[in-house]
Amino acid sequence: MIPNKTIEEIFQKARIEEVVGDFLVLKKRGVNLLGHCPFHNEKTPSFTVSPTKNIFKCFGCGKSGTSVGFIMEHENMSYVEALHYLARKYNVLIEEVEKKPEQIEEDRQKESLILINEFAMKHFQYNLMETQFGRDAGLSYFTSRGFHQGTIDKFGLGFAFPDGHNLQNEAKVKAYNIDLMKQLGLITEHNRDFFTNRVMFPIFNLSGRIVGFGGRALTTNDKTPKYLNSSESIIYNKSNILYGFFQGKNAIRKEDHCLLVEGYIDVTTLHQAGIEIAVASSGTSLTLEQALLIKRFTDNVTILYDGDQAGIKASLRALDILLEQNLNVKIAVLPNEEDPDSYLKAHGSQALTDYLATNSMDFVQFKLSIISDVEKNDPIKKVTIAQDMIQSIARIPDMLKRDIFAAETSKVLDIREEVIFAELAKALKKHADQQRLEEIRDQRQKDRDQSNNTPPHVENLLEKSDQNMPLEAILKILLLHGDKEYDDVSNKLIKEIIIQDLDDEISCFDQSIYLSLFNEYKERLDAGISNSFEYYINHPNQEIRKMALSWIDSGYEFSHNWIDKYNHHLQYQKAIEENYINEYQQSLLLVKMQTLNITAEANKQIINEMISNKDEEGLTKLLYIQISINKKRMELAQQLGMVIIPK
Repeated sequence: MIPNKTIEEIFQKARIEEVVGDFLVLKKRGVNLLGHCPFHNEKTPSFTVSPTKNIFKCFGCGKSGTSVGFIMEHENMSYVEALHYLARKYNVLIEEVEKKPEQIEEDRQKESLILINEFAMKHFQYNLMETQFGRDAGLSYFTSRGFHQGTIDKFGLGFAFPDGHNLQNEAKVKAYNIDLMKQLGLITEHNRDFFTNRVMFPIFNLSGRIVGFGGRALTTNDKTPKYLNSSESIIYNKSNILYGFFQGKNAIRKEDHCLLVEGYIDVTTLHQAGIEIAVASSGTSLTLEQALLIKRFTDNVTILYDGDQAGIKASLRALDILLEQNLNVKIAVLPNEEDPDSYLKAHGSQALTDYLATNSMDFVQFKLSIISDVEKNDPIKKVTIAQDMIQSIARIPDMLKRDIFAAETSKVLDIREEVIFAELAKALKKHADQQRLEEIRDQRQKDRDQSNNTPPHVENLLEKSDQNMPLEAILKILLLHGDKEYDDVSNKLIKEIIIQDLDDEISCFDQSIYLSLFNEYKERLDAGISNSFEYYINHPNQEIRKMALSWIDSGYEFSHNWIDKYNHHLQYQKAIEENYINEYQQSLLLVKMQTLNITAEANKQIINEMISNKDEEGLTKLLYIQISINKKRMELAQQLGMVIIPK
């Protein structure tokens, strides 16, 4: 377990703009920084980073948090994993104290798959560089492709032996879990190595962890696929990852440009040639998630796929996905029977760079270039071509871009602009209708899920959001102002008063997030551990973390102009941020009222049962209790200025 002192040091050193900046392009906007949200699909950037508050907030999807929360969400890490990540980044030494057995088991489970992949990569690397067979078969292949040792090391390239048991035997010797290796797709259900006689390409996620592998066969036939990829697992979703992105993300951000190519060889060859903005989808056509990944780092993409029929089809599929994310897309087609690797070998990296600069086309030009002159002059074919271009234009969120491409389509196809724009309007309406239907379906599914997750009855009246507000207000005051003096008379701190007052009342909030926070606060206080607000906005429990983050801003404040500009001072009213004592006193009365309401409701149900069972003695006692409760409710209502109906 990481000591609290070390956790506090990590919180203090981690700067939100630096942590988020490792993954997103952020642009200055006033005192804050702005970028595209990595957690939802958005056209206009709404992801705001506040260096002064050291938090992020997306005004599109509502996600917010600190550096720890961002790493947990973005990298799918646990709380402890995120702390280790930040500790490495900021050179904070972690000397862990003894962990509980269940914590050790949880950490082991989460790390085991990554460790197995790391073992497999080292095993494949050893095969490639340290065995004669590996050098003769695997290394000779890479050498024939012109790969330097630096490129092999940079991408962690390796070799899988052909016998079908080499990796598994080594894993058994080193006591790795074979069942977990099957989960990762490294070993088949028939207990054979999945990758055999292949050169190996480790697949890294955005933070540089090995999540899977791609393997290229050295000998191919009808029964042997040229490429094999790891099966998907809890650490590897091929739709979310682009090969080479980890190695190229800094270059992509720096050059504000991404080059999308077809395969592992293309990426490694281009990186070796100094074109480090090259990435490829691994074993899948380009996906929405991959397009969003690119968008976090740049708005500019060039597609460089093979010029054969398959490459053209892949370019067209990728094109629409990228356009829909409002990316600036160019397409380049290499001369016939050329790919990036062969072109580089024949002409060099500068020639390829020059070729891309002069031969990259926008999508209208590209679609026109792949159509024959006969088709262009055939009226029926021309209609189909125009409709296809209009469908692509309709995917672009930016109105100005749509207008420019629509005008270009009109010009190149020699069709009147008003006709193109009329058809575009229809396509936009259809597209919007489809999006609305999808949103409705998604909302209905969310409603169904929420309905299914709602516990039966136990009308925990306090679990309704409006009734939670008083208790939440008290806990907010406890965290933000707990170390301040309550008043000049009691000589007590606010936290002492709140704990004393709330101890009896909060028991009605059984199993709630509020009870968890309150109990943890008391435990830390008793143990002499800091209850800093920083700890709670970085809390391992997501619900507590989100709740504490929501307390950072009051939502409104008195303008500084009253004093700075007009020299007006508040004479009879405290500033909002100083009203916490009054707010606490009112909130406590409301919590007491809620406690009485719950007790009265529970008694009412028991009274009804006693009436049914004709338990007159028990009924009489309970009626007296109910009368007493209602009397207290009336007294509280008078203090609160409320009108209540006796239960």
